[in-house]
Amino acid sequence: MKQVAVVILNFKVLEDTIECIKSVQKSDYKNLQIIVVNNSSNDGLEDEIKKFSDITFIQNKENLGFSGGNNVGIKYALISGVNYIFIL
Repeated sequence: MKQVAVVILNFKVLEDTIECIKSVQKSDYKNLQIIVVNNSSNDGLEDEIKKFSDITFIQNKENLGFSGGNNVGIKYALISGVNYIFIL
């Protein structure tokens, strides 16, 4: 089964990000790696992420914008050796 990384970028949308994580975790496809990238939004996401298991959390020191934030997650996924990357 191919491994898929799901990159979720957050910037000041804590509730939406949590709902997105919950939705992805309901997937029938079990070979998923969830990568949450926080674009320095200081909205409490890091504490909320601790309530979930099997999620990679990356905290950017500054807001890198949409493409820059996603690129951080993509680079991590590629190093992890996934077959596909899905950006949400």
